[in-house]
Amino acid sequence: MLIDRTDELITVNLWGNLSHLEINDLDIVIINGGRLSNFASGKVLNCGDDYCKVIINPGKDVAPNIVEFIDVAMSNSAAQERNR
Repeated sequence: MLIDRTDELITVNLWGNLSHLEINDLDIVIINGGRLSNFASGKVLNCGDDYCKVIINPGKDVAPNIVEFIDVAMSNSAAQERNR
């Protein structure tokens, strides 16, 4: 599950080879090509390996403007808390 900036919960389904990805709490995940569905129970993002690209913890070479989309201070403090 993902939570966006509005605190809305989005369930993510990974299909095919993507289902073997290891994604941990506080990882930064880029999903390109996912198919979003709205249900009464909430939003679901479906990602199949034939139409979707998933990048975990991208470097600046992949996403040079990533800091514009994340709260770096929050991520750093959460990571420090996790390591205690």
